[in-house]
Amino acid sequence: MADILKIIIVAFAFFIIGYLAAWFKIRRERKEAVKESRGITRGSINEELAPLLPKFPGSFSEARHIGKPIDFLVFRGMDEGDIKEIGFVEVKTGKSDLNANERRIRDIILEAKEKGGRVKWDIYRPDEEIAKN
Repeated sequence: MADILKIIIVAFAFFIIGYLAAWFKIRRERKEAVKESRGITRGSINEELAPLLPKFPGSFSEARHIGKPIDFLVFRGMDEGDIKEIGFVEVKTGKSDLNANERRIRDIILEAKEKGGRVKWDIYRPDEEIAKN
């Protein structure tokens, strides 16, 4: 009888340990998911507000939000009724970098610029601009 009781106690202990380990793992994963979600939300907000922030490469009234694959097109000179250049602006927050499509678009724009095209490529990092001010 004592052996059965020991087996039950050990089994119960393993059950509790496993349950607690799973609970802590799920809790940690939830915290990480919330943290990642906050970062994505923060990036989206910064992206939408970017033309209002300091040193945005273009005026608010000339910028048009596209979202994907490039964040903004800036029609430089549109306020005066004479568009002279089209700017492509990618907004990046934190340590994020260009993805493969964004890099390819950047390369195409830079090639067009070298051939005399009236286009410009900018990466705008609002975090850095806000930190400076």
